[in-house]
Amino acid sequence: MPFCFEFCNAAFQRKRKYFIASLVFCCALFPWRVFASEAPITIGFPLVSHPWSASRFLEQSLNYLNWKIPTYSFQAKWISVDDIEKAFDEGKLDLAVFPSGYLIDEKTRQHRLLMTMVSREAPDPDAGTACAVIVKRSSPIKSLSELSNVPIASANKHSVQGFLACLRELEKLGTDTDKLTKDHVYFLGDLNEKNVIREVTEGRASAGFIRAGLIEDIKKANAANVLEDIRVLSGPYAGPAFLKSSESYPGPTLVANTKLPAETVHEIMAALFSMPPDSWGQRWTAPANMSSIEKLSEQLRIGSYEYLRHWTLKRTWDIFWPVFFVIFILIIALLTHGWMTEKTVQKRTHQLRRSLVNQRLAERKAQKRAERIEFLEKRSLVGQLSSIVAHELNTPLAAIQNITYMLRSRIDSALENNTSVDSDELESIEEQLESIETQALKAGKIVDKVRSYSKPNQQRKTVSDLLRAAKEACEVYAKKADVKFENHCKSGPVYVHFDEIELELVVHNLLKNAFEASSTEQKSMIFCSLKYSTDNSVVLTITDNGSPLTKAAFDNITSQSRVSTKAHGLGLGLDIVCSLIEKNEGKIAFTLSKTRSLITTITLRSADRELISASQSAASAVLKNTSA
Repeated sequence: MPFCFEFCNAAFQRKRKYFIASLVFCCALFPWRVFASEAPITIGFPLVSHPWSASRFLEQSLNYLNWKIPTYSFQAKWISVDDIEKAFDEGKLDLAVFPSGYLIDEKTRQHRLLMTMVSREAPDPDAGTACAVIVKRSSPIKSLSELSNVPIASANKHSVQGFLACLRELEKLGTDTDKLTKDHVYFLGDLNEKNVIREVTEGRASAGFIRAGLIEDIKKANAANVLEDIRVLSGPYAGPAFLKSSESYPGPTLVANTKLPAETVHEIMAALFSMPPDSWGQRWTAPANMSSIEKLSEQLRIGSYEYLRHWTLKRTWDIFWPVFFVIFILIIALLTHGWMTEKTVQKRTHQLRRSLVNQRLAERKAQKRAERIEFLEKRSLVGQLSSIVAHELNTPLAAIQNITYMLRSRIDSALENNTSVDSDELESIEEQLESIETQALKAGKIVDKVRSYSKPNQQRKTVSDLLRAAKEACEVYAKKADVKFENHCKSGPVYVHFDEIELELVVHNLLKNAFEASSTEQKSMIFCSLKYSTDNSVVLTITDNGSPLTKAAFDNITSQSRVSTKAHGLGLGLDIVCSLIEKNEGKIAFTLSKTRSLITTITLRSADRELISASQSAASAVLKNTSA
């Protein structure tokens, strides 16, 4: 509209004939402009402390849009920097010029960035603004590192160019910026950056944070006297040609609401790109790269990076997920290694157990083999001794027989020659000779029996009366101990398959052992029992009241490699007994009584009737021959 009035006024001044045409043109244009768009497009401009050279350029941009795009009506709304974001989100603004510091959260980054404002002093859209730290000219403060414990004044804590950029520089120097902001920084408000200068010059603040370029704008406004008593802690930072104390960040950026049609946005951008620069070189260009704002917000932990101030599961995972992954892999590897090790140990343990069992079996077999060899060696020794004894005894026995034969011959000769011999003396000699002969024959049988010990394969089927042998043996030891004999068999002879002499040897030897075991007690007692078993075998049981046997002593008795504990004898008596019982197909067993005294049980085969009859016939024949 101002353009129309200016055009009509120029036409009226120059030539009146063109006035009517101009008036018709303006009148035709005015109602079309007003009523072409029912809802005007509202642009929000930030209120910044004056002087701000960009405010004039923003007003010119609004007028240019109204002139360049007559199909739309554009209106401006000046809002404080703290409220502009809220109004934009509520849809009260279609377009807005945001200071770069307000584009640091997740929500504002989703807005459409259209273009960024640049100037002759700041031609780079990515480096259009910065922060300046001012101190009193007479202040001893020379660098930013000296600001840790001094009072600092600032205008707005959300402004990049007025506060955050300087705060990041202090963070780089290792300053605890949270503590600094809480204890030493105070804020005066959005439009009070000139008051920050006053706070420093009047000494209430040792330093102040202001936007870079404010000093240059004050000079442009011919108010340089305000700056006479301050100086800027500037550094070698690239960017706009301002006095600055920080790195540079993007300048003011035009942002479009997502509800605004894309075609409208395109027309607006085309119009602003075609707008010529003003006298200070201010113009619109491509939108800035906000990566520097991202780094600032991440380092200061503000905006979308505020979660870095708190340890959450998500943050912990985002930061340490490689460590967690490595730990997980290590745990899996450790569990796998443990499982494999356990399996290997179990397998190896099983192998060792099996090897140990096999070794023990082999040791037992070797022990039994050794016991068997020892037993055979004993039998061989018994056989050798038997042969030696038999060989040595045969000679005197033969002499006895010869002498007996000679005496008998002399007596027969005396009788034939009618030599006088006293009858009583003769009868006595006869009896003695018969006794000598009987004993010699018995000794010969014993010798033959001892010799037969070395010949176990020679088996002779003979039967003997076990009842008689047991009674005779008990009668012998009844004179030395209290012997009790119980017969549960028939009253007559109890025949078993056993040689008579061998049977007497077995019974006498076992009773002798029982007597010796019980002799340590005050009253020696021996119990002997004879009975039939269920399989028609004959069982002889011998028990004593001797001292309790230890396990080692009992194991020694039951072992084939038994060792004698007696001070006298060869220690072969029990071995001979076992050998004789085994040879006659019998069994011998050793058990312990309740008082742990030894119980010896012999089981022998009962003789069948045919063998008994044959034995009796043979005995009758021998008696007949003897009588003859």
